[in-house]
Amino acid sequence: MFAHDKPIYQQIRDMIVTEIISGRWKEGDHIPSVRVLSTDLGVNPNTVLHTLRDLQKEGVLEMERGVGNRVATRAAERLADELKRDFQEREMRNFIKRARLLGFTQKALYTAMERIWNDEKK
Repeated sequence: MFAHDKPIYQQIRDMIVTEIISGRWKEGDHIPSVRVLSTDLGVNPNTVLHTLRDLQKEGVLEMERGVGNRVATRAAERLADELKRDFQEREMRNFIKRARLLGFTQKALYTAMERIWNDEKK
């Protein structure tokens, strides 16, 4: 289930972030407990707890004593902004470097991107 190129807690964080950004876990929703998540994912509860504490520190989750963690206000928006910035700085920068290496002009790259973008909508 887990890839070997990234720490498990990071992969769990990515999974939780995806649930929030996709809207499956909405602002104010309570997320599954540490016990449920660790059982479902087949990992040590301490690994899940570490991940949840990091997300609390980031302001993505809020802990309610006796109730558990819930998705913080505007968490999806903040996470999406973070991922967009990361996408631009890492993936787009690498993509453009490779396109230049392959000899794409800016116009040819835009044309190819537009064609693929429109194909993906179908």
